[in-house]
Amino acid sequence: MLNKSTLISVIVPAYNAAAHLQKCLDSLLAQTVERLEIIIIDDGSSDLTPAILRDYAARSTQIRVFRQINSGVSVARNHGLTHARGEFVAFMDADDSAEPTLYADMLARARSDALDIVLCNAWVHCLDGSRKLLFPDTAYDRITSGQCWITQSVASQQMRHYIWCHLYRRDFLLTHQLQFAPGITHQDIVWTNAAMVAARRVGFVNRPLYHYIKRDGSLSKPMSAQGRLTAARHYMRVATLLEGLTRALTSNTALLLALESQLIDEGIVVFQLARHLPFALRQILFTELQANGHMETLMQHASTANQKYRIWKNALRYQFFCVAAQAKRVSRLTMHHLLS
Repeated sequence: MLNKSTLISVIVPAYNAAAHLQKCLDSLLAQTVERLEIIIIDDGSSDLTPAILRDYAARSTQIRVFRQINSGVSVARNHGLTHARGEFVAFMDADDSAEPTLYADMLARARSDALDIVLCNAWVHCLDGSRKLLFPDTAYDRITSGQCWITQSVASQQMRHYIWCHLYRRDFLLTHQLQFAPGITHQDIVWTNAAMVAARRVGFVNRPLYHYIKRDGSLSKPMSAQGRLTAARHYMRVATLLEGLTRALTSNTALLLALESQLIDEGIVVFQLARHLPFALRQILFTELQANGHMETLMQHASTANQKYRIWKNALRYQFFCVAAQAKRVSRLTMHHLLS
């Protein structure tokens, strides 16, 4: 049952986050909203994260700490949802921070307009020290449905999949049984679309209240070959999950086209990552793409000539690199045979 004494549950997955965790927790403890609980899911950290969490939990009854075997951010967030007692639920990354009025301002908007989801603007802090607004366009002031939010955002190229700038009514999450897909790094893409498809009322607080810090080493731009292969597999699964969302849409053509546009964008990333793989890993991924029917899925949901051109261009470049690598390998083996 809902604990009426708690207004907002903030869920924070933490994995080896010791370098930035204290700033995150301090900004949460400084929130001006009353009856806020902070749920930290320690995802099997091996650094000083557990010690920092023990110290903060001993000092504040707002903080509840749960530990799990390292299972990834999706499982950690789902774990946090099972412990949430608030009327509303939010998510925060352990290396980010927030303005003191973040949740007070979002809660006020959610209650005054009876919203299922409320979003806020945010500062994105880049690696070069600059910062930019997450939503540079301010045309989001009116209350809308989540489905309209998707179509408007895709049309204006402002569809953002960052859930840390969202506040959700917990009853809404429970009614629609929303869960994060385990085993993929880019689960926010699927979650955001699934939540918005279900939301009847969505609103926006046009103030930068969250500080998102871009850092090196993200899986979407990994340095290692194995990391690129993992990222490509994750994007392939994201495309598959987005394809699943489209199956239930029969009447809202604009929404279907917006979801298909995202499906194609995310699916093309697979080819872009694949081009940078060494031959052996490229061949492994090629086999998996064929078994998954990845190319066929993208083409099935392409409705414009430009989309079809982008898919074919990226797929053919990937296959060219596969063929070129194969030819180079055969040539090398042939030369070795002639000289032996």
